[in-house]
Amino acid sequence: MSYFYYQQEGGEESWKPIPFKLRPQHEAANKARYYTALSVSGLLESAEPDERDKMKYSGPLYFDWDGEDNAFVTEQAIKLLTRIEEMGVNMASIALYATGGRGYHCEIPQEIFMEKPGEMMYLPSIYREIALELAVDTLDLRVYSGKRGRMWRTPNVLRENGRFKVPITWEELKVMTPEIYLDICKQTRPIIPLVKQGQCLELTIEFDKAVQKVKGRTAKRKAKSSPDLQKLRQSSMPSLIALVEGRGLRRGV
Repeated sequence: MSYFYYQQEGGEESWKPIPFKLRPQHEAANKARYYTALSVSGLLESAEPDERDKMKYSGPLYFDWDGEDNAFVTEQAIKLLTRIEEMGVNMASIALYATGGRGYHCEIPQEIFMEKPGEMMYLPSIYREIALELAVDTLDLRVYSGKRGRMWRTPNVLRENGRFKVPITWEELKVMTPEIYLDICKQTRPIIPLVKQGQCLELTIEFDKAVQKVKGRTAKRKAKSSPDLQKLRQSSMPSLIALVEGRGLRRGV
């Protein structure tokens, strides 16, 4: 079974699991401020270390822009998303949000860049590779974390600052000002239905390139970390033998 994790208020509060299929009801009833950006294919807290490395993740490709200067953050978000549009992505098919703090969130459904949408190992690292390829100022690269994942603010739930993370359109983002930003985040807004889009060739290629990079790195790391026990058995190890016999040690060690 796959799970999201959530925090009711955030901060140092413990992360609690919620089964994937129960999230919509839970979100509607509990108004938790945070859920993880991606679901994970098991309960991390009860998994053995080697099992955690095999966990799979599912969810949209996501971006987070954040900074002190809202006008500059807006400019940088438009810059990256214009590149996404130039790839052939219909901007009505992706979810955009003003976070109600200092920036924006974007979510791109898997159907736009994956042949078979669903769970996949190393997905946060794969998404980070795509983010690095498209990187602009104010893009937060810390959000692509593994294990339980990254907490992602829930739309239309009151923030600590009295504002809301709210959905916006691509057209609204392109004319956004700091004044408009503060105004639209004062109250909740209806979720904007997304237009269905098939696979986008160029974004699919970017995704596949990122998959190859991450899998290649992972294979090298595993090969490097796996000791060749046969070589050890064939080698003489005088230092280890001396250590076991207590020779050459300082008194009292």
